[in-house]
Amino acid sequence: ALGYLNGPIFNGDLDNIMIQELGSSDFRPLTNQTLKIRSFQFLTSIRKLTGLQLLVMKVTDRDTNRNGRLTDDDIASLYISDLKGDTFKKLTPEFHELLNWKILKVNQRLYFRTLEDSDKNGLFNKEDKIHHFYVSLDDSQLTVVEYNPLG
Repeated sequence: ALGYLNGPIFNGDLDNIMIQELGSSDFRPLTNQTLKIRSFQFLTSIRKLTGLQLLVMKVTDRDTNRNGRLTDDDIASLYISDLKGDTFKKLTPEFHELLNWKILKVNQRLYFRTLEDSDKNGLFNKEDKIHHFYVSLDDSQLTVVEYNPLG
């Protein structure tokens, strides 16, 4: 795996993240899925505010360009997990490219935007649509809510 860690943010190319419980010498994988973790960030501001210990990850989990490999050319998805790995959840809908995401501490929400690949061919064009979502981080189900900020 290649990458670099800058404070609470990792950027690179990981096949998985190994989790170790405090007081144990055993490691276990975050997931058994085949995927590439492009980046992850520990939500320091949310931990300070609520005590929740969450990671947000930009992940490639599907060979959308059908070249037989998971690469940066495939659609990026947004995932979230607690530090124990008990909650590992995909937030973006299938065939939606993650555009960006942001945490707002004031309402403890994770906001993100996606571009829907309407014809599901791994390519984006003017026919594709931008979607807006949020997740309330204090919601134990981490329910994704779509909203329209323009109307």
